[in-house]
Amino acid sequence: MTTNKWKKEIDCLELDIADLLKNRRKELGYNQTKVSNELGFHRSWLSSFENGRAEAVKLENIIMLCKYYDIKFFDLMERLKRDL
Repeated sequence: MTTNKWKKEIDCLELDIADLLKNRRKELGYNQTKVSNELGFHRSWLSSFENGRAEAVKLENIIMLCKYYDIKFFDLMERLKRDL
């Protein structure tokens, strides 16, 4: 039971991160194809990530997106912490 509780919380956190990064991408006027091509991701992965359907999201990929969108990773974490 405890494992399921933590999994749900982690899933919600991933979705919050994905939403923040998706919104930043849109603010910058970038489309998924541009970002995917420049970072070497499959566009379908980026779409799945942004919509909360990606499996096993690597922290490395989140950090790459942060750098690309000019967001400091720790600032992103602070923003999530404030929103909790």
